[in-house]
Amino acid sequence: MRNILIVTPTPDENVSAYYSSSLAQSVKISERNNINLLSVFLRDNSEHMVVNLGITLAHDEKLDGVVFINREVSWDPENLMSLCSTGKDAAAIPVFDGNSFTLELGEIPRLEEDDNTGEIKVQSASTDFVYLSSRVISKLCETHPEISYGGRTVKAIMQGAECFNQYFSTSDLLAYRLREAGFGLWVNPLHNAYKASRILQTPSFSEGLKKLRE
Repeated sequence: MRNILIVTPTPDENVSAYYSSSLAQSVKISERNNINLLSVFLRDNSEHMVVNLGITLAHDEKLDGVVFINREVSWDPENLMSLCSTGKDAAAIPVFDGNSFTLELGEIPRLEEDDNTGEIKVQSASTDFVYLSSRVISKLCETHPEISYGGRTVKAIMQGAECFNQYFSTSDLLAYRLREAGFGLWVNPLHNAYKASRILQTPSFSEGLKKLRE
């Protein structure tokens, strides 16, 4: 049984109905997929600190992985099961925010693809839906200092880059940290997730990628 931590920032202590439904359905099928989902909701307003706290908690509890999910996102539970079972150490599900899928592909002709799984390597992906394995968690915790925050000790993985905050998002910084540690970030083109406020628009990431490659 793989123990996976689900981390969701809830600064105002609310989540969307779509998120709640997706999580409930995911928990329902998790046992038959040999996965134990453990959810935690963080009230912190800092996206950087949410990543620090989630990784630190997963490390301290010796869990098999962590998935950061935005509180407004809706997803297919089977996609989450697949994400938690991927052989990749860092992977994401493309999230459609109403305008586009929130990830950076890089140069389309140079996309690296896993011939066995169909997953593609991307430059960065939104922390709205990203998975990190225990290997990534251990490496990041080993290579970053500790700070005192909210009465507890937290690994300062996303700190020390504050000078970039006005230019780069939390997603960009996490992708940078992964590259520093020697890990790539992958997505399965067949997976999709959607912001709840844009739920009436449900385009396919794989179809969009196919058009870009034509």
